[in-house]
Amino acid sequence: MLDQPQRILEIAPDIKIETKSAKYAEKIAAKAVDGIILCEAGQLQYDIYTRACERLATKDGWLFAQGTLELLEGTDWYAAKCKEWTIPDNEEGGKSYELPSWANTAMYSGGEQDPKLVKLRTSLGEEQFKARCGGQIPKPRGLVLPEFRTTIHTGQFHIAKDEPIYLGVDEGYYPSAYAVEFIQFIGDQIFVVDEIYKQHMTTEQICLAVKQKPYYNQVVGGAIDIGTKQHPGQKPVYDIWVQETGLKLDTRRIKPIRDGINRLRTFFIPNPITHDVMLHIDSRCRGLISELGGCKSPLEGRGAWKMTMDKRGNILSEESDEKNCDAAKALIYEVVSRFGLGAAPKKRSVSFVDF
Repeated sequence: MLDQPQRILEIAPDIKIETKSAKYAEKIAAKAVDGIILCEAGQLQYDIYTRACERLATKDGWLFAQGTLELLEGTDWYAAKCKEWTIPDNEEGGKSYELPSWANTAMYSGGEQDPKLVKLRTSLGEEQFKARCGGQIPKPRGLVLPEFRTTIHTGQFHIAKDEPIYLGVDEGYYPSAYAVEFIQFIGDQIFVVDEIYKQHMTTEQICLAVKQKPYYNQVVGGAIDIGTKQHPGQKPVYDIWVQETGLKLDTRRIKPIRDGINRLRTFFIPNPITHDVMLHIDSRCRGLISELGGCKSPLEGRGAWKMTMDKRGNILSEESDEKNCDAAKALIYEVVSRFGLGAAPKKRSVSFVDF
């Protein structure tokens, strides 16, 4: 609650409900509690949320946050958390749900097309209406792959037993990331089952991390940027990979990268009849998910992969921004190596095992 007087309701000797104003964050800190409800969380500042978490830590209590997505400066943490918590098995163990205004049929008997909501949509504009009335979190403008949705493209996808694993590799050190995506192709489905997404690590160190994976014996090959075959003055990165792992990595040239993006996009777009998608990303692949705009990056200073756009949302360049796309490019390398511009293979049944 914002600026409301304090009230205390004692239900039983050991059960007490107490309200506190959220106007002053310092007053939130007090004795430990079992649970906290943040009312109209979209209007609260981020430090109120962190103070609440501090109060809950001692008893490992629960937190329930509800409210309209206000999209106000300083309160966008709420929208960010709602988006983050749509990912299964996220770091905080949170879950988020959309409850649109038209779910209240007593107030809006016509559902989403109720005349009152139709009028409100015109007044607010599409983006504000979807956020405030639909509970839909707006995606950052300019995303290179806007088709990505955490709710349909991410989940828990374990390693398929006795099926080969391929690597998508994009070299980096700092400020870029060294990205290795572990990928399985099951029929016409693509499963990104794990990743290595690090900064300040050499190729030798990355190769060692790959070989330490419990399923390394299933890794049979992959794809890497063709530029790794050239490294003036020192040993090429490609040669180090061959020496350290013995793997054969495809170095097909993808120029422009737009061709690879368009090929990858075909796997993100849902089937118009079944609404199924062909690309699935395990929730542990935080680097890839963050570049696609689905969560906060695990690395400081990283963000989503975007295009250069003007204030009206018009694309200023057909070439995508080369920043924050290491994991995405690693995935593109292997997908293009596997499928090129042709059709995907037919489905077949597989069994799964959890490592």
